[in-house]
Amino acid sequence: MDLPPITPLTCEYHQVIKVCPCCGHSNSKPLPIEGDVTIGPRMGSLITYFNIEHALPYDRISQITHDLLGFAISEGTIANKLAHMQRQTKELVQTIKQSVMHAAWIGSDETGTRVAGKKYWEWVWQSPFASYFVIDHRRGYAVVKEQFTESYAGGDLP
Repeated sequence: MDLPPITPLTCEYHQVIKVCPCCGHSNSKPLPIEGDVTIGPRMGSLITYFNIEHALPYDRISQITHDLLGFAISEGTIANKLAHMQRQTKELVQTIKQSVMHAAWIGSDETGTRVAGKKYWEWVWQSPFASYFVIDHRRGYAVVKEQFTESYAGGDLP
């Protein structure tokens, strides 16, 4: 077994801007990107995988892209891409939460974790089909009321 060489695919866009000689107004078609440099969907998935599944910090992800792909992605770009990916999952997260809330039975637990060196609590509510996680600085019942529900009475079996 072996891998083919891993090389990044770079797309370059050129933009033509027309300026009216009379009034100075400029016209241009918008570019199909979000800013100066865009990280594509596969690279975004890889960054998310490294950060979420393997708990790699931003500096390690930047080092990996430099060592394996020949270019380093800045920690700011990594943070922006992870925030973008998180926004894309909001609907899925709510679907998972609803699935757990409507299960015939659920389990729940919380355990201590660290966020930026400070003590936080990682909460989980799980059913046979899904798990819903929340990280919060609080450990009390207020988290259950706010993040999950206080009216759970058991759902119907699928």
